[in-house]
Amino acid sequence: LQYTLQEPEWPPDLCGLEDDGSGDWVVDEEGPQRLKQSILTPEEKKKCEYIIALVFRREAIIGSKIIFSPDDIMWVMNKVKEYLKCEPMLIEDLASPIQVVGDLHGQLYDLNRIFNCDAKDGKPGWEYTKYIFLGNYVDRGRQSIEIVMALFCIKMLFPDRVFLLRGNHEFVDVNKKGLYKDFQNRYSDKDLAFKLYHIVNEAFAYLSIAAIVDNCYFCVHGGISPSAFTRRSFRGVR
Repeated sequence: LQYTLQEPEWPPDLCGLEDDGSGDWVVDEEGPQRLKQSILTPEEKKKCEYIIALVFRREAIIGSKIIFSPDDIMWVMNKVKEYLKCEPMLIEDLASPIQVVGDLHGQLYDLNRIFNCDAKDGKPGWEYTKYIFLGNYVDRGRQSIEIVMALFCIKMLFPDRVFLLRGNHEFVDVNKKGLYKDFQNRYSDKDLAFKLYHIVNEAFAYLSIAAIVDNCYFCVHGGISPSAFTRRSFRGVR
């Protein structure tokens, strides 16, 4: 599922802001300040670009699985934390237009199609378009690891264009069968497979939970509370 958010024609309802009693809607303390530019060195950028090119080559798009170097997986997972830990649980400063993408579940073909739809002048969509991914990158499909590696590398190259939220499948209790089995199938050393699986889940723990666009659109994977919420309540989530 993919949807493009445009600037609303109706007055914003100040999504989740609190009334201080005076009739003025206020935002209290600021959360973490996210990185808006890449902090990668030229060599690190080349490494990310190489991994992205590897993931989106034709053989992978049509279903061939990639046996990534364990060192590359560990490097990506550790490096992306520097970006993710700077982003609050609730990202509040996003503006339209922005593409909202639902569950991918290991379907690399779908991710490639989404980026191709926004490609321009021979360059991929992520260089021109902003995206919010609503989580559930892994399990069910054949290429969960490819999707995670690609999205994390793109995030590090273009941190102000790609925003990654956490879905229920980015938790160990849920992905311990699907994603873990994928690692076991690719790496004969079971201790290594176990280690890589947990390193990926450690990175998932830094993903944001929700985002607000134009003070109007509330973006989250699911599990919206039936009771009212405020931005302050989300800022308390760690």
